[in-house]
Amino acid sequence: MRILAFALGGAWESIRRAPLSHLIAALTVGATLVVAAGAGAIALGLRELLDDWGSRVELTLYLSDDLDEEAGRRLAAEAARTVGGSARWVAPEEAMERLRQALGDEEGLLTDLPRLALPATIEVRPGGTAGVEHLPHLAEALSRLPGVEEVDWGRGLAQRLALVGRFAERASAVLLAVLLLGTALLVGAVIRLSVHARRDEIEILQLLGATDAFVRLPFLLEGGFAGGAGGLAAAVAFHLLAAWERGQDAGPTITADLGVGLLTAPLASLALVLAGMLLGVTATVFALGRELR
Repeated sequence: MRILAFALGGAWESIRRAPLSHLIAALTVGATLVVAAGAGAIALGLRELLDDWGSRVELTLYLSDDLDEEAGRRLAAEAARTVGGSARWVAPEEAMERLRQALGDEEGLLTDLPRLALPATIEVRPGGTAGVEHLPHLAEALSRLPGVEEVDWGRGLAQRLALVGRFAERASAVLLAVLLLGTALLVGAVIRLSVHARRDEIEILQLLGATDAFVRLPFLLEGGFAGGAGGLAAAVAFHLLAAWERGQDAGPTITADLGVGLLTAPLASLALVLAGMLLGVTATVFALGRELR
């Protein structure tokens, strides 16, 4: 117990001697966790949005002209089984009527077209587990069904959205690594300053037979405190962001859509504090490894 009290006293003395340095270190940890956790949550939220979009997208099968309605409906049932979702046969007359309604006042453009200018189609909606990355495979499977001449599923848009999702995940990982490295270097620099400020005290303790663990413990607590304070600041920042968005009467919020709101949960706040403490302690361990050899 006395060892812990001595370590806490040493950590507090270091913080009291250089409060500004420790405040900067804590705020840096907090800013790092805000950016890193926010970027990670946005990347995961974006992935969920893309998968949700993929499950709601509708694929259109254009059928050959020799298929009658009965064959088309059988083919729709087979398409539904293929994608594990639903499918609906659309007659050429219904397709033309939809086109007329879409054109509105410009429906006169269809005057010279034959009554059945559009082919029969099947509108297919995949099952709930289908994500945007599954669409090419579903389209390929549907294109092999007899009587299907073409499958329209928004290939260009889906591929761009999938690319955005992969880029967001990789960018967040790279950003996290860079920020963590920079923060660890800053926290380590603060700890090294504390070591230099207490160099005489450390040498006396070592002459008296103090173990390495005894000498290092105050600095580990110091780094953990700075990191924990930064994690707490990050948790507060997310709560303030969520409160600000709730005050904006603008419908759905960014935090809700992209998953940032999850970071305001009690367990998420605790995880931010623990992550900050772990970051501070880890940086301290590496700093002491160079200073206390």
